[in-house]
Amino acid sequence: MEYPIQEAFYHYDEHKAAFVKPVGCDPARWTMLVLEQGSFAYRIGSEAGTVSAGQALACPPGSELERRALAPMTVHYLGFVLFGHAASPHARLADWVSAGHHLLTPVDRMRCHSTLRHLSRTLGKHDPDAQLLRTHYINDLWLLHGETFVAAEPSRTPPDAVMREAKRWLDEHALRPLRLEDLALRLGLSRVAFTRQFSASYGSSPKAYLTELRLEQAKRLLLDTDYTLDHIAGLCGYDNGYYFSRVFVRQEHIRPSEYRRTYRL
Repeated sequence: MEYPIQEAFYHYDEHKAAFVKPVGCDPARWTMLVLEQGSFAYRIGSEAGTVSAGQALACPPGSELERRALAPMTVHYLGFVLFGHAASPHARLADWVSAGHHLLTPVDRMRCHSTLRHLSRTLGKHDPDAQLLRTHYINDLWLLHGETFVAAEPSRTPPDAVMREAKRWLDEHALRPLRLEDLALRLGLSRVAFTRQFSASYGSSPKAYLTELRLEQAKRLLLDTDYTLDHIAGLCGYDNGYYFSRVFVRQEHIRPSEYRRTYRL
């Protein structure tokens, strides 16, 4: 049987108080840390957060992962290479993770726990049967942790030339002051028609997509600079720090100053 995911490495640690390498980057392989006990803070690009027991963190090839233990951990380290058709569930999940959704929470935690137990029994075994089992369990864990995405993945209309132009324009101008009404007019559409077509093509409204682009840049600036909130607001297309803070809290459920203090590693 050919699996879309091929194992590169696997090991696990129990009651680990700290990471040996707080910063790491694998240029060729996916890395997934599955946490059974404890917790740790992480940062991948502009995404930062906390991984708790029962969750997993997936890091694409070439992405730098920063991590810091918050409580003694029992953690499984999975390394793998992804093959197969771009339309496969494995590949679609990989695209979703690569877009900035690195923290994964499985729906069926009991099954994940059972799979981890079976996987741990293959540790240190290199015969073909053990390697096949390891590959099977890693494929299973990848899909189990992506069940929420697979179940919620919207049915989308392939974007036409107008919607591709809309997305390209937003990508280029998101960090400047703009009005979506003006973009709709530029495209020859009403605001309602523009919102409907964009949502059908990309799974989110133009406003939500614009906010996501701006807040991703804001997170990077919060973690990488000492700029004031007013300065960051101006660099992300917002009129002032007060309005920027309101948008940030509404979307991220944390104040920008707290985000900076908590996730700057």
